[in-house]
Amino acid sequence: MEIKPRNVRIELQNSIDEIEQRIQEYQEIVKKYELYRIIVEMFEPTDIDERIHAALCFPAIYKHLTDEKIANDKSVEILELLYYIKNVEEKNMQDLYDIDKAKKRIDAKINVFIKKKEEYQKIVDEKKNDIRNQTALKKRYIFIKSKLDHQGLLSEKDISLLGEYMNEKGFKVEQKILALEYIRIHNQKIASPNAKIIMQVRDMLHSHYHDLPINYQENLTSLKYQSTIFAYQKALEKSSDIKESLAILSESQKDFQNLEDYLAVLKSLVNLYGQKLNEDIQDLKDNYEDITLRQVILETYNDHQRRYIPLKNLYYEKLKLTQTQDAVKKIVNELYYPGTGDSYMEKDLKEIPNEKLLEVKDLLERKKYQELKPDEDSSLHNNDKLTGLKELRGDQVRICYRHLGENRYAIVGVFLKKSDNLLHEYESMAARRVKIDLSSKEAIAQEWIKSQENEGKIYKYIENNYRIGSR
Repeated sequence: MEIKPRNVRIELQNSIDEIEQRIQEYQEIVKKYELYRIIVEMFEPTDIDERIHAALCFPAIYKHLTDEKIANDKSVEILELLYYIKNVEEKNMQDLYDIDKAKKRIDAKINVFIKKKEEYQKIVDEKKNDIRNQTALKKRYIFIKSKLDHQGLLSEKDISLLGEYMNEKGFKVEQKILALEYIRIHNQKIASPNAKIIMQVRDMLHSHYHDLPINYQENLTSLKYQSTIFAYQKALEKSSDIKESLAILSESQKDFQNLEDYLAVLKSLVNLYGQKLNEDIQDLKDNYEDITLRQVILETYNDHQRRYIPLKNLYYEKLKLTQTQDAVKKIVNELYYPGTGDSYMEKDLKEIPNEKLLEVKDLLERKKYQELKPDEDSSLHNNDKLTGLKELRGDQVRICYRHLGENRYAIVGVFLKKSDNLLHEYESMAARRVKIDLSSKEAIAQEWIKSQENEGKIYKYIENNYRIGSR
């Protein structure tokens, strides 16, 4: 779940209410323990009537704090002794029962309660301190909420306090960071209403970079060319002109024995930078609250991404050279593209950034040839509305499809992951009508011809619009 400013305000109000309830509970404890102190101190005067009054009142107070039976037993004994002393003194007579001994026995019993009073006083002091702290925190939360309610700027101190609050509430790291980012965006919009809002942190948290699958032979090739891969990486890191470096890298294909070796090296480089980007995302989660370090991480991520995206697209560009070989590969899964007029995929592609288009094609191709890893091809189980809907997963690309039976699949659409909560997008995909006629061999043949035409349009759009260079 994403925590947007409105949700932050709701969470703050909930916390304000919880703090108020906590303060009231603390005040009740203080009130109760202070009443206990007053009653116990009433035992201390020498006036016999005041001490009797205290002993009569004591059980009603004491039972709220500890065992009621003990309170009754001890107060009854004290009362009996007090009444005995009063009776003797009123008659001005000396009884066999020594009055001094009776008073000492009373003092001994009262001392038990006095010790309790001292223990409770420590609790009272702690609770009073808690009340002061909670009251200050409540005022701060009310102040921050007021700023959010009335479009006020929040200071870094306010944002830091919100971060502490979310830690205490057990928010997940991603939730907390996204919430604080929305607060900073809230600040940016107020400070510069016409400025472009950069969502880099949000985009980072919503990204995950999957390794391109490497088979056994490609792994051996990568090990063979390990020094070459390291040299390419070093050259890319040092270069300020990424396009020029990639042009040199593209030309270096002639230095390899065959295209397969060259592609294996490119694939290893792509995966290396994908791993670096995933490490950057983890570093951001671990160090978000350090403003200086956060900025360094964002710059490092940008630097890695400026190399990763064009490098990955170069790999796909070179991969097209193997199409002659792919043409003779047996298609394992048949893909159909439903829709009214243009297929859903054709319409959706216009919303996909150009640098992600080759990734869309790669997922479709690897689905056809059954080359996807398990975490790249999975079912959705969020709720009943998504029953039967499955997806192909790239870094941010999500392609939804339905199984039509046997080895046939209907591709119902594609979108880009922009948040952790994708339920709306999935439900939209699930609601799309899939009308593929598989009632007879003739109908299947017609549908397959139509599907190939649609796929041709999809691939042509990708061919005409994809971009190898960085954003």
